[in-house]
Amino acid sequence: MKTIRWAEFVIDIFLAVDMILNFFTADIIDVDYEKSLSKIAITYLKSYFITDCISCLPGLIIAENIEGIHDKRRWVYYFKVVRYLQISRLFK
Repeated sequence: MKTIRWAEFVIDIFLAVDMILNFFTADIIDVDYEKSLSKIAITYLKSYFITDCISCLPGLIIAENIEGIHDKRRWVYYFKVVRYLQISRLFK
């Protein structure tokens, strides 16, 4: 179980760094690069920011800390689906 926690932690760090870099990475608009940091940030906030935030939630750690019925813990693992979608987007 500790190996899974470390893997989750490494993935969380990787995705958090990717979130930070997305605020500073130039966007391609039409045929030009957008270099204005404010416009890049606004574009990122309107596009993938929410899904990136959700994917950075450490689902396994949260699930272990929730006490109660198993059904209440099961919803936390749906965050992993968002994480896998973000990871697939990174490799495009």
